[in-house]
Formats: sequence, C-alpha cells, structure tokens
Amino acid sequence: MGAADFNLRSRDVINSNLGTLWIVLPNGRLRKMGEVRNIQARIDVASEEFRCIGEMMHRHKGVGMRGSGSMNIYTGTPEFLHYLNDFKNDFINYRFTIHCENRDPETIDGEGRGVQIIEITDVLLHGSELFKLDTEDGLLDQDVDFDFDDYQILQEYNFPLTSAE
Repeated sequence: MGAADFNLRSRDVINSNLGTLWIVLPNGRLRKMGEVRNIQARIDVASEEFRCIGEMMHRHKGVGMRGSGSMNIYTGTPEFLHYLNDFKNDFINYRFTIHCENRDPETIDGEGRGVQIIEITDVLLHGSELFKLDTEDGLLDQDVDFDFDDYQILQEYNFPLTSAE
C-alpha cells in the first residue's frame, strides 16, 4: 500500500480539551493556567511579492515570521493586571513564557502519538480589562491578544496515520 492509503481512525483525532497550560512568570514561578477557556498561538510568514520579465505569475519570497495569539480567560488573572500596572508606573514591560501540552490518552497507544508540547517565549500582552460588569447572568470572561518572539517544539505528535489493512 502506498502512502495515500492511510485511514484516519476516530481515536487518532486529538481531543481539544485534554491538555495543560502553564505560565512561566518573570520571577521563574510556574503557574497552571486553569482560567483559560481557549487559547491559540500561530506563526504568520511575511512574504514579498516579485515578478520576472516574461512571466505572468507573481512569485513570493518568505522574508520573516511573526508570532501572535489570543486567549479567552475567565476574569480573575491578577498577573496580567500587575504587568500592565508595572508598565504604566515603572515603564517595565513584562514578558513571560506559555507552556502548552496537548495530551490525549486515547491516542497515545504506548508511543506518545497524542502528545504535543510547545512553548512560546517573550509573550507580550496587548492589554487586559480593568473591570467588567454585565446584566446578563453568566460568568465574566475576557479576550486577551498577545504577541510572542519565539517558540520551541519540545515534543511533536507522533503520526503517520495507521494504514488500512
């Protein structure tokens, strides 16, 4: 069978809710981020477009990368407000590290296939809510955007998919 003959089993799909998120604070303290409802970090490639004489198609050259992300958190993360207050008062703009582990035990199969660990470093917040009230019954949450300067893939998912037999 060729490489195109792989089947995706339901247990190969990673559960988005199973994992752990940690923040490494500037003082080196590690804190589990249980207040995060969802988070995503991404890398965007900056490219320049160019053309060659005699060709109709435009070409593209990668010239840089940018790390950004967003998270939705339940209100009550004191570190974020402290960072912003220190920046306002002392001109110290704190950066921190986020350590994310996706870990789905159903996909592990003794091979660690369902585990991915990535750290993003030099995370810089775009801001945070000072306070919020809402007439609707419910939980207070907020969206927080951020940038980061680097990332490390500490462990990758161990696929290929299982072949059909």
